[in-house]
Amino acid sequence: MKTKNLEAYLSGGVEKHLNGTFTIYGYIDNRKNGEEIGRHKCTYGEYTIKEARERFKIELKDILDLCEEYKIFNNDEWITFDYPHKATF
Repeated sequence: MKTKNLEAYLSGGVEKHLNGTFTIYGYIDNRKNGEEIGRHKCTYGEYTIKEARERFKIELKDILDLCEEYKIFNNDEWITFDYPHKATF
């Protein structure tokens, strides 16, 4: 997923948990300097992995669009950016 200044992508795998849930991770990079702006994660338990990946992609795209709209282009701005579904690492 790309915008003019940013690119978002999913990490390569899914983290499975003993309780049957799993976590998907995504990252947002600045396309101009290649630096990571931030990352997003979400844990799912009520969906198949395929359904969860589709939901996660939609969510990540929404976050990417918000970052572009509010000009969140570096990690310092990301840290203070309040958006829906914000994950804390």
